[in-house]
Amino acid sequence: MTRVVMIAIVATMSTISVGRAVSPAPQPSTAPFKVASWNVRSGMGIAGTAKPPRINSDTTDCSLNASKPGGPFWPAMDVVKKDAEVIALGVQEAWACATPEKIREYLGWRHATPERNGTAVVTRFGMRGPHVVHQIAFKDVEGASEDQWLFGGDVCVDAGCTATVRIYSAHFTAPDDVGFTAQARNTVAYVKSEPSAARHLIIGDLNFFMANHRLVPCGTERKTSPPADVFAAAGYVDAWKALKPDVDGPTGMWNRKGCGNPEGGLFKRIDYIYSLGYAPTDVRLFATITPMVQDAPSDHAGIVATFGGGTSRSR
Repeated sequence: MTRVVMIAIVATMSTISVGRAVSPAPQPSTAPFKVASWNVRSGMGIAGTAKPPRINSDTTDCSLNASKPGGPFWPAMDVVKKDAEVIALGVQEAWACATPEKIREYLGWRHATPERNGTAVVTRFGMRGPHVVHQIAFKDVEGASEDQWLFGGDVCVDAGCTATVRIYSAHFTAPDDVGFTAQARNTVAYVKSEPSAARHLIIGDLNFFMANHRLVPCGTERKTSPPADVFAAAGYVDAWKALKPDVDGPTGMWNRKGCGNPEGGLFKRIDYIYSLGYAPTDVRLFATITPMVQDAPSDHAGIVATFGGGTSRSR
């Protein structure tokens, strides 16, 4: 790539943000809060092995796939809906039957950002100020296989918005760690140039593998993860790794023949909750199933983490 083209790309990336919020004043300490992330696969789900199939997971027809009445998609979200401590849900592949607005309406929450390539944030109590959106990947540039965006903002922790937490939702796509590492660098560089640079969360389907402790079919034998190293070097805490270092914690992929143990079980950890300036106290999965026996609400499990509170400060 010529230097002129590279300069043009850098210039474009520096101007892609919109709706930048005014930096909030320091807020009082917050009570414990939870944040969740889920790649919702458009509400399509992944069919099990029932004959005849109970859902058609290859269509965006909302009367046939996992989001249909009686299907598994919407009930899987009840874990988030009924837990009053969950203040935000980051979503990826939020199209078709599972747009951010449809999700917001089902949850009965206050606000959903728009989506770009399926990435968005849905918040229980809304945001202080406008959301921000920034392009972190350009198709065919730095190894990216798609255009991708980062959504974020100052998320209210209660109905009166007496305190906020800066939260970003992301989706990485690349064929290998070259692209994932570039997207990790682009994400970190952007959020550290924004308000709450030293105190925020980055959540989402980041798609890069972590090493498996117990190798399962379709799992990875890799010992390192360069994209994860970018976050670690920047001081981020990986909630799952910090709290469950000896547990693999895979989040993908449900009901895939020949993969997982048992077959159809999750086999790779690709969804993350990273924090800077907030210490996680608990992390777990939701939207889980009995592999192959049940239809899955998505090909991913969701992930939710608890944080002990703290002070939201601007940079």
